[in-house]
Amino acid sequence: MRVADAIMDSWTVPMRQKWIGSWIRISEDGEYWGDFLRAPVNTPHGFIVRADGSWLYLGKRWDLNDDGTMHVHGSPIQAARSTDEGKSWTLLGLVPLAQGLSNDDTHEPHVVELADGTLLGFLRHHKPFQILTTKSTDGGLTWSPAQPNNILGSPPHALRHSSGAIVCVYGYRLPPYGQRAMISHDDGMTWQTDLVLRDDGPDSDLGYPASVELPGGDLLTVYYQKLNRGDTKCSLLTTRWQLPA
Repeated sequence: MRVADAIMDSWTVPMRQKWIGSWIRISEDGEYWGDFLRAPVNTPHGFIVRADGSWLYLGKRWDLNDDGTMHVHGSPIQAARSTDEGKSWTLLGLVPLAQGLSNDDTHEPHVVELADGTLLGFLRHHKPFQILTTKSTDGGLTWSPAQPNNILGSPPHALRHSSGAIVCVYGYRLPPYGQRAMISHDDGMTWQTDLVLRDDGPDSDLGYPASVELPGGDLLTVYYQKLNRGDTKCSLLTTRWQLPA
Protein backbone atom coordinates (compact mmCIF):
# COMPACT_ATOMS: atom_id res chain seq x y z
CA MET A 1 0.00 0.00 0.00
CA ARG A 2 1.24 3.47 -0.84
CA VAL A 3 1.88 5.88 2.00
CA ALA A 4 -0.80 8.20 0.59
CA ASP A 5 -3.37 5.36 0.60
CA ALA A 6 -2.64 4.59 4.24
CA ILE A 7 -3.03 8.24 5.20
CA MET A 8 -6.33 8.63 3.36
CA ASP A 9 -7.67 5.40 4.87
CA SER A 10 -7.06 6.92 8.32
CA TRP A 11 -9.32 9.90 7.63
CA THR A 12 -12.58 9.79 9.54
CA VAL A 13 -15.93 11.12 8.35
CA PRO A 14 -15.74 14.15 10.70
CA MET A 15 -12.27 14.95 9.35
CA ARG A 16 -13.50 14.84 5.75
CA GLN A 17 -16.56 16.91 6.58
CA LYS A 18 -14.37 19.54 8.24
CA TRP A 19 -11.62 19.88 5.64
CA ILE A 20 -12.90 18.81 2.23
CA GLY A 21 -13.50 21.67 -0.13
CA SER A 22 -11.77 24.75 -1.46
CA TRP A 23 -9.74 26.97 0.84
CA ILE A 24 -7.99 30.35 0.83
CA ARG A 25 -5.29 31.69 3.15
CA ILE A 26 -4.15 35.31 3.06
CA SER A 27 -0.73 36.70 3.89
CA GLU A 28 -0.30 40.40 4.57
CA ASP A 29 3.50 40.23 4.40
CA GLY A 30 4.33 37.15 2.31
CA GLU A 31 5.65 35.28 5.36
CA TYR A 32 2.85 34.71 7.87
CA TRP A 33 -0.48 33.29 6.75
CA GLY A 34 -3.93 33.83 8.17
CA ASP A 35 -6.65 31.34 9.01
CA PHE A 36 -8.20 28.93 6.52
CA LEU A 37 -11.12 30.52 4.67
CA ARG A 38 -13.56 28.19 2.93
CA ALA A 39 -14.75 29.03 -0.59
CA PRO A 40 -17.91 27.48 -2.07
CA VAL A 41 -16.40 26.78 -5.51
CA ASN A 42 -13.07 25.58 -6.85
CA THR A 43 -10.86 25.99 -9.91
CA PRO A 44 -7.08 25.74 -10.38
CA HIS A 45 -6.55 29.44 -11.16
CA GLY A 46 -8.74 30.78 -8.36
CA PHE A 47 -10.69 34.03 -8.21
CA ILE A 48 -10.15 37.40 -9.89
CA VAL A 49 -10.25 40.86 -8.32
CA ARG A 50 -12.80 43.04 -10.11
CA ALA A 51 -12.42 46.75 -10.83
CA ASP A 52 -14.63 47.56 -7.81
CA GLY A 53 -12.32 45.57 -5.49
CA SER A 54 -14.66 42.62 -5.00
CA TRP A 55 -13.51 39.05 -5.59
CA LEU A 56 -15.28 37.02 -8.29
CA TYR A 57 -14.77 33.27 -8.19
CA LEU A 58 -16.06 31.21 -11.12
CA GLY A 59 -15.61 27.56 -10.25
CA LYS A 60 -16.99 24.08 -9.79
CA ARG A 61 -19.46 24.06 -6.92
CA TRP A 62 -18.58 21.82 -3.98
CA ASP A 63 -21.47 19.38 -3.52
CA LEU A 64 -20.79 16.98 -0.65
CA ASN A 65 -22.32 13.64 0.24
CA ASP A 66 -23.57 12.94 3.76
CA ASP A 67 -20.36 11.10 4.64
CA GLY A 68 -18.25 14.12 3.77
CA THR A 69 -17.02 12.80 0.44
CA MET A 70 -17.12 14.97 -2.63
CA HIS A 71 -19.86 14.65 -5.22
CA VAL A 72 -18.30 17.00 -7.73
CA HIS A 73 -18.56 15.48 -11.20
CA GLY A 74 -22.18 16.45 -11.77
CA SER A 75 -21.93 19.72 -9.90
CA PRO A 76 -22.45 22.88 -11.94
CA ILE A 77 -20.13 25.75 -12.70
CA GLN A 78 -21.22 28.69 -10.54
CA ALA A 79 -20.01 32.17 -9.66
CA ALA A 80 -19.39 33.43 -6.12
CA ARG A 81 -18.60 36.94 -4.87
CA SER A 82 -16.76 38.20 -1.80
CA THR A 83 -16.61 41.83 -0.64
CA ASP A 84 -14.51 41.14 2.47
CA GLU A 85 -11.42 39.46 0.96
CA GLY A 86 -12.68 35.90 1.19
CA LYS A 87 -14.06 35.93 4.73
CA SER A 88 -17.55 35.33 3.37
CA TRP A 89 -18.98 34.46 -0.02
CA THR A 90 -22.31 34.91 -1.79
CA LEU A 91 -23.21 32.37 -4.45
CA LEU A 92 -24.36 33.98 -7.68
CA GLY A 93 -25.55 32.44 -10.94
CA LEU A 94 -25.10 28.99 -12.43
CA VAL A 95 -23.58 28.67 -15.90
CA PRO A 96 -26.02 26.85 -18.19
CA LEU A 97 -24.60 24.60 -20.89
CA ALA A 98 -25.47 24.40 -24.55
CA GLN A 99 -27.68 21.49 -25.55
CA GLY A 100 -25.88 18.15 -25.51
CA LEU A 101 -23.20 19.19 -22.99
CA SER A 102 -23.00 17.86 -19.44
CA ASN A 103 -21.85 19.16 -16.06
CA ASP A 104 -20.18 15.76 -15.62
CA ASP A 105 -17.66 16.83 -18.27
CA THR A 106 -17.31 20.53 -17.37
CA HIS A 107 -14.57 21.68 -14.99
CA GLU A 108 -11.77 24.16 -14.23
CA PRO A 109 -13.17 27.49 -15.48
CA HIS A 110 -11.54 30.89 -15.46
CA VAL A 111 -12.99 34.35 -15.93
CA VAL A 112 -11.82 37.81 -17.01
CA GLU A 113 -13.50 41.19 -16.57
CA LEU A 114 -13.85 43.31 -19.71
CA ALA A 115 -13.50 47.09 -19.76
CA ASP A 116 -17.28 47.59 -19.55
CA GLY A 117 -17.64 45.22 -16.59
CA THR A 118 -18.84 42.23 -18.60
CA LEU A 119 -17.51 38.92 -17.29
CA LEU A 120 -16.17 36.53 -19.94
CA GLY A 121 -15.86 32.95 -18.73
CA PHE A 122 -13.88 30.05 -20.16
CA LEU A 123 -14.66 26.43 -19.21
CA ARG A 124 -12.84 23.14 -19.69
CA HIS A 125 -15.02 20.46 -21.24
CA HIS A 126 -14.26 16.83 -22.12
CA LYS A 127 -15.61 14.71 -24.97
CA PRO A 128 -13.94 16.35 -26.84
CA PHE A 129 -11.27 18.14 -24.82
CA GLN A 130 -12.28 21.72 -25.59
CA ILE A 131 -12.93 25.24 -24.28
CA LEU A 132 -16.45 26.63 -23.81
CA THR A 133 -17.20 30.34 -23.43
CA THR A 134 -19.94 32.17 -21.52
CA LYS A 135 -20.71 35.80 -20.62
CA SER A 136 -22.39 37.67 -17.78
CA THR A 137 -23.44 41.31 -18.05
CA ASP A 138 -24.90 41.61 -14.55
CA GLY A 139 -21.94 40.82 -12.31
CA GLY A 140 -22.29 37.05 -12.40
CA LEU A 141 -25.98 36.79 -11.48
CA THR A 142 -26.85 35.25 -14.84
CA TRP A 143 -24.73 33.69 -17.58
CA SER A 144 -25.24 32.91 -21.24
CA PRO A 145 -25.25 29.21 -22.17
CA ALA A 146 -21.65 28.01 -22.44
CA GLN A 147 -20.87 27.26 -26.07
CA PRO A 148 -18.02 25.38 -27.80
CA ASN A 149 -15.75 27.54 -29.95
CA ASN A 150 -13.76 24.82 -31.74
CA ILE A 151 -10.69 25.18 -29.52
CA LEU A 152 -9.45 21.65 -28.86
CA GLY A 153 -7.42 22.43 -25.75
CA SER A 154 -7.83 23.10 -22.04
CA PRO A 155 -7.87 24.09 -19.27
CA PRO A 156 -8.04 27.83 -19.95
CA HIS A 157 -6.47 30.82 -18.21
CA ALA A 158 -7.42 34.34 -19.33
CA LEU A 159 -6.28 37.91 -18.77
CA ARG A 160 -7.00 41.36 -20.17
CA HIS A 161 -3.81 42.79 -21.63
CA SER A 162 -2.98 46.50 -21.23
CA SER A 163 -3.59 46.84 -24.97
CA GLY A 164 -7.20 45.76 -24.40
CA ALA A 165 -6.69 42.34 -25.97
CA ILE A 166 -8.15 39.30 -24.20
CA VAL A 167 -5.56 36.54 -24.00
CA CYS A 168 -6.46 32.94 -23.16
CA VAL A 169 -3.77 30.24 -22.92
CA TYR A 170 -4.41 26.50 -22.86
CA GLY A 171 -2.71 23.14 -23.09
CA TYR A 172 -2.90 21.36 -26.44
CA ARG A 173 -3.03 17.59 -25.96
CA LEU A 174 -3.10 16.51 -29.60
CA PRO A 175 -0.04 16.10 -31.83
CA PRO A 176 1.98 18.27 -31.95
CA TYR A 177 1.63 18.49 -28.16
CA GLY A 178 2.31 21.76 -26.43
CA GLN A 179 0.92 25.10 -25.23
CA ARG A 180 -1.20 27.50 -27.28
CA ALA A 181 -3.03 30.80 -27.00
CA MET A 182 -6.11 32.51 -28.42
CA ILE A 183 -6.45 36.29 -28.63
CA SER A 184 -9.42 38.58 -29.11
CA HIS A 185 -9.28 42.30 -29.91
CA ASP A 186 -13.05 42.78 -29.77
CA ASP A 187 -13.93 41.50 -26.27
CA GLY A 188 -14.46 37.91 -27.31
CA MET A 189 -16.60 38.44 -30.40
CA THR A 190 -13.89 36.97 -32.67
CA TRP A 191 -10.68 35.12 -31.91
CA GLN A 192 -7.27 34.52 -33.39
CA THR A 193 -6.80 30.91 -32.30
CA ASP A 194 -4.16 28.22 -31.87
CA LEU A 195 -1.16 30.53 -31.61
CA VAL A 196 1.66 28.10 -30.81
CA LEU A 197 3.77 28.96 -27.76
CA ARG A 198 5.58 25.64 -28.09
CA ASP A 199 4.83 22.33 -29.81
CA ASP A 200 7.63 20.07 -28.62
CA GLY A 201 5.81 18.09 -25.95
CA PRO A 202 6.74 14.39 -26.00
CA ASP A 203 3.21 13.38 -25.00
CA SER A 204 -0.12 14.72 -23.77
CA ASP A 205 0.91 14.98 -20.09
CA LEU A 206 1.14 18.78 -20.06
CA GLY A 207 -0.79 21.99 -19.71
CA TYR A 208 -2.40 24.15 -17.02
CA PRO A 209 -0.74 27.29 -18.39
CA ALA A 210 -1.20 30.66 -16.70
CA SER A 211 0.05 34.05 -17.86
CA VAL A 212 1.00 37.45 -16.47
CA GLU A 213 1.78 40.66 -18.30
CA LEU A 214 5.30 41.97 -17.74
CA PRO A 215 6.44 45.62 -17.79
CA GLY A 216 6.58 46.64 -21.42
CA GLY A 217 3.70 44.39 -22.49
CA ASP A 218 5.45 41.02 -22.91
CA LEU A 219 3.63 37.96 -21.56
CA LEU A 220 5.12 35.26 -19.36
CA THR A 221 3.29 31.94 -19.43
CA VAL A 222 4.10 29.15 -16.97
CA TYR A 223 2.96 25.53 -17.41
CA TYR A 224 4.03 21.93 -16.90
CA GLN A 225 5.42 19.66 -19.60
CA LYS A 226 8.14 17.07 -20.09
CA LEU A 227 11.29 18.82 -21.24
CA ASN A 228 12.76 15.95 -23.27
CA ARG A 229 11.48 12.81 -24.92
CA GLY A 230 12.08 9.88 -22.61
CA ASP A 231 11.66 11.96 -19.43
CA THR A 232 9.53 10.21 -16.83
CA LYS A 233 8.84 13.37 -14.84
CA CYS A 234 7.40 16.68 -15.96
CA SER A 235 9.08 20.06 -15.51
CA LEU A 236 7.74 23.49 -14.65
CA LEU A 237 8.51 25.61 -17.72
CA THR A 238 7.94 29.14 -18.97
CA THR A 239 7.61 30.93 -22.29
CA ARG A 240 8.09 34.68 -22.70
CA TRP A 241 6.24 36.01 -25.73
CA GLN A 242 4.61 39.04 -27.33
CA LEU A 243 1.21 39.64 -28.84
CA PRO A 244 1.28 39.30 -32.62
CA ALA A 245 1.55 42.61 -34.44
